[in-house]
Amino acid sequence: MDQAENCSSDTLNSDYQTDFELDTRSGNLLKIHNEKEVNREIITARRINNTLFHCLLKTVQYGTWDHLPAALLVFDFHFGYRDACRDRFTEAVIEIEFEETINSQFEVPDPRNKNNDPEVKLLAPVRVLGNPSKEKVSSKWFLEGNLTYPIPLGPQAGVTPHKEKEVSSERQRRMWLNGDRDSDDYHRHHNRIVWRTGENKVEETGILHNFPAATVIVLPRDPKHCVKAKVVVTPHVAFSANPVRLFSKRDDPIFLDRTSSKGPQYEAGRDFSDSDYPWETIVKIPTEYEDSLYT
Repeated sequence: MDQAENCSSDTLNSDYQTDFELDTRSGNLLKIHNEKEVNREIITARRINNTLFHCLLKTVQYGTWDHLPAALLVFDFHFGYRDACRDRFTEAVIEIEFEETINSQFEVPDPRNKNNDPEVKLLAPVRVLGNPSKEKVSSKWFLEGNLTYPIPLGPQAGVTPHKEKEVSSERQRRMWLNGDRDSDDYHRHHNRIVWRTGENKVEETGILHNFPAATVIVLPRDPKHCVKAKVVVTPHVAFSANPVRLFSKRDDPIFLDRTSSKGPQYEAGRDFSDSDYPWETIVKIPTEYEDSLYT
């Protein structure tokens, strides 16, 4: 049987790291005045240069999902920024998209067969919640009504009484992370993972610096075809009244050749779809967080 390409490409089972740049057309730049001049682009760029994102691909393990050829990928995500500062990350979106390719140059099959699309079968974690913080919320209510009374031998007169009432309550805020599968009209199955995360809006200390993650994808049905994985991360920073979106400076895909494993291997020979597969030993969320591990 024909086999997929096996090569020493620099992108084979590679890690991914990037720093960021700002879309200066957004206008949401840090406003700093110097001798009545505003050099927002330079100041903003300096702040952004202190931030980075690192995706470490710790494990590539080939096996099966419900007897179909599959791959287990284990990641370690790291956001680099200064805690509780104006240039911290307040939100971020991590997307990993899987596409069919015929070689390490990422050439697309022609014609394309949708049955060969990689399919995301499992991802972890699907939810992480930090410790709760209480936020006091106050609301004011204004009541207004009309009262009328008759005047002897004349028309009615009226007054408009006002009453103000303040209502206070408390709600919990948490740092949060959610993960889900996604796709578009171009693909028949879920071929994308999206993790979204946000800071605790009371503590304002930023998002998680590190978190582990894993996914299982079913490989293209054609054994000669490989997988291209593209990582896109979009963080928001805190120093603007309106969220400032950053863009990755690098866009290096990861090449999965169907044969070359990497890193620790788990439960060799066991089907990844087994109901008691030990995901808790693969994706270890710190005990201080609440989590729902996989879906």
